Amino acid sequence: MRMIGSNSTMYSLATRLLILIEAAALVFDANTKAFAGFEANQLSFECIYMRKFYVSFDLEAANVVMETLSGELLKGKIDSTVDESIFFHVEKPGQSHFKYMINTKAGSLTSFRVPNEPNYSEQVFSCTPVKLRDSLSKFGDL
Repeated sequence: MRMIGSNSTMYSLATRLLILIEAAALVFDANTKAFAGFEANQLSFECIYMRKFYVSFDLEAANVVMETLSGELLKGKIDSTVDESIFFHVEKPGQSHFKYMINTKAGSLTSFRVPNEPNYSEQVFSCTPVKLRDSLSKFGDL
């Protein structure tokens, strides 16, 4: 695995401290299956790979919307949650499902290798929680 968009090279010290404080405040409660501090079990993350891309979750409905680097919206589903990790997949028409795991405590998104797709190897991206994105409301239209 390799780290992409490392906070140490992308952000000032003050910004990194704010990111760490926000990430530490995001705690998953296994009993309620909710993230403390977020209403209605919906949350969004900003991730870095050359530029920003976003992943939003509706934990109650198990829906996911990923806003790609190109601005395309991909819908997906949450497969499972374990402690601070959310395992999910997104669908891209005509291609394999893309599987991911976001660790909300570590602030990382792991993309898993796609079989028979040499361009999609396992990678780890740096992510931070952000205000809920509008893209999640478009899930039904995707």
